[in-house]
Amino acid sequence: MNEALKIENIKEYFAAIDRTVTTNFTYGYREPRKRWFLLWGAYTAFKYKYYIIAFYPDEIVLAPLSAMGKFKEDYQVIPKEAIQAIEVKKGLMQYKVTIQTNEEKIKLKCNKFILNTPWQKENTIYLENNGWHAERLGR
Repeated sequence: MNEALKIENIKEYFAAIDRTVTTNFTYGYREPRKRWFLLWGAYTAFKYKYYIIAFYPDEIVLAPLSAMGKFKEDYQVIPKEAIQAIEVKKGLMQYKVTIQTNEEKIKLKCNKFILNTPWQKENTIYLENNGWHAERLGR
């Protein structure tokens, strides 16, 4: 369970898709739309989407995870050319990262730290210090 939070599995997954990761990735999630909470209540928990998000100077890779914390087959690449803007809001416990592309607005939440996952804190500090590559990715 939660194989995606082990750093060796993350490196192996990204190597399989011809990418390398060091400290340029983080764990994040997308919340369902507000109307899902009204319609489905507690069952809305099944609509959350979890990712390992890797930030590169020329693209962002979203590697989706299953509810059990395993990598899914498909992944999404957002090339630099498709990114219109990146906005990062720093909160007390998490970052809110909004990626505006030509086609959609992707709102991600990234916790600053996760228990038993020491790389999360280190990586979010690295990404914050490098501006989440926003100045290189956004237009």
